[in-house]
Amino acid sequence: MKTAINKCLIIIIIISLIFNIFQYTNYKIKIDQRQKQNEVLFKLKLQNTIYNIKNLKTSTYDTVVNVSILSYSLGEVCSLCEMTSYSNKNRNLLPSLLALKDIFANNNKLTELLNNTDFHELLSFLNKVKDNPLDEKSAEDLYNISIKIR
Repeated sequence: MKTAINKCLIIIIIISLIFNIFQYTNYKIKIDQRQKQNEVLFKLKLQNTIYNIKNLKTSTYDTVVNVSILSYSLGEVCSLCEMTSYSNKNRNLLPSLLALKDIFANNNKLTELLNNTDFHELLSFLNKVKDNPLDEKSAEDLYNISIKIR
C-alpha cells in the first residue's frame, strides 16, 4: 500500500513537472515573438521619426503641429525601445533617444532651433541607429549630436 502511494505521488510530480516545462516553453515563445514584433515596430517608428524630422520645416502643416507630431513619434520610439532587446544590448540607445526627444519636447527656444539648425547630421546618425540599433558608437554619436543641437 505504501509503495502504491509513493508511485502515485511520483507520477503526479512528474506530470506536474512536465506541465510546468510546457507552460514555461509556451511563455518563452510568446515573449520572444512579442519582442521581435516590438523590434520591427521600433524600426518602423524610427523611420517615421526620420520622416517627421525631414518634413519639420515644410509648409504642409504649422510648425507647432509638426513639432507635436515629432514629439509624439519620438515618445513612441522611446517607449518601444524599452520593450526590445536593443535597450538591453546597447546601453547608449535609450539615453540618446531620450536626449533627442528632449530637444523637441522640452525646448523653450524651439523657433530659434528650427530656424538655425540643419538636421542633416542628425538624420544621418538616426539612419545609422535605424540600420543597426545595436551599434553603441552610433547611439553615442546620436547622443552627442543631440546635446550639441540643444
